[in-house]
Amino acid sequence: MPQQHPGRLQILVVDAHCKRRLFSTKTPTDPDELARRFCTPDNCLVVVLRDNRFLFRLERAPGSHCRWHKGSSSRHQHLQDWLFKSKNNCKSFETNTNLLDKNGKPVEIMVCDDQELHFFVPKN
Repeated sequence: MPQQHPGRLQILVVDAHCKRRLFSTKTPTDPDELARRFCTPDNCLVVVLRDNRFLFRLERAPGSHCRWHKGSSSRHQHLQDWLFKSKNNCKSFETNTNLLDKNGKPVEIMVCDDQELHFFVPKN
């Protein structure tokens, strides 16, 4: 049995029509097991966070209804990489007041031309 960690577990689910839903639980649950419940043909992306910190993502393989790929990070490994991504070819996905930078400001989540989620920390 996987080790259980305390804290709030959040699951961001994006369906094939880009509609997003956020689920949250404080019940001790295996994050991978919980995330896999959302790996359905209707969904294309499942992002797992614990206490607002990224854990991993599950992405449905293009053209497949049942193959999912697990990623341990976003395409950009470090916050600095996210900050240098240009917003020119991006559209707003959401500004989530539950995801805060180290200064307590909400992080803006955007979908860019590479079809990846990118996190932008607002400037002072």
